[in-house]
Amino acid sequence: MHFKRLSLYFILLVVISTSISEETIISMKNHYSIRNNSQLFLENESHYWGVIISIGDYKGNEHDIPLNRSELLCLYNALLSANNWNKSHIKLLINENATQNAIVNAFNWLKENVDTQDIVIFSYLGHGGEIPDVNGDEKDGYDEGIIPWEGMDGFISDDELGKKFNEINAKGMCIIFDCCLSGDLIDKKQLIKHKIYNKRKFLEEISMDIEANNRVILTSTMRNGLGGMLQIKNPFTNRTRTSFFLKWIAKAFKMKIDFNNDEICSAEEAFLFAKFRILPFAIFLLNPVWQLKAIMETGHPILAFPQMYDGYEGDLPIIIKNTGR
Repeated sequence: MHFKRLSLYFILLVVISTSISEETIISMKNHYSIRNNSQLFLENESHYWGVIISIGDYKGNEHDIPLNRSELLCLYNALLSANNWNKSHIKLLINENATQNAIVNAFNWLKENVDTQDIVIFSYLGHGGEIPDVNGDEKDGYDEGIIPWEGMDGFISDDELGKKFNEINAKGMCIIFDCCLSGDLIDKKQLIKHKIYNKRKFLEEISMDIEANNRVILTSTMRNGLGGMLQIKNPFTNRTRTSFFLKWIAKAFKMKIDFNNDEICSAEEAFLFAKFRILPFAIFLLNPVWQLKAIMETGHPILAFPQMYDGYEGDLPIIIKNTGR
């Protein structure tokens, strides 16, 4: 069975490698030329609010994600490079500051401050997990969620996240999940109570539970695949560079990517930019040795191809290129 799956992934590799061309990218870029809403957002009184949660250093000595502070801050710095973003309108929760209580308070802060003409961005970079479902609303019997700095003791389920997102009365909301494999996040003695969760399942289930109108949800993997990060060490400087989905999203915002020349970098344009920058890495991860290992250990392949759910009419503006505000 595993070898049949592996054969399918070989075919997938060939198809992807041969079908992605410059013409394909250009045609997708042209999709945005018919969706121009810059004038609307240059003239109205929209304000921009954000909650950025990035956890690389978890409580204790294990289960950390190998990201330095500048990488954890990539989205924060990118947003502040634009005039339509104000530092006082962003809650930044990094490492030990990203506790369950702090995350809940950040949601409440958005609820209290955001109004119907405002734009919100919420990003989570960290581990995903699951616990047994207690209210019977999950077909698989588990509630998915995010794992704050303190670990599973601070677990926030998809049900709770959905309620918190629904309380924010914004014109548009961009929600980004870039979640690494949990690995052996929990002590083996706790496995009966708390099941280890992988990136594929987390992104699949949690995105389904928070989909709604006026939201654009960006995830770092396909719904049926695992994901990962690529680390490259420079032998001359001894520095390590890491490539991951959120970093490319942040770069798109920093560069103010604007495919349709409407003076806006939208969530959709940033996704398109990041998707094709991640594509070589995603194809690289189709290495048959790694695929076989992943399938043998988890039953799922590595498919680090970003996905987008778009419930927003038009393009969701994140960066306004020319504004004095």
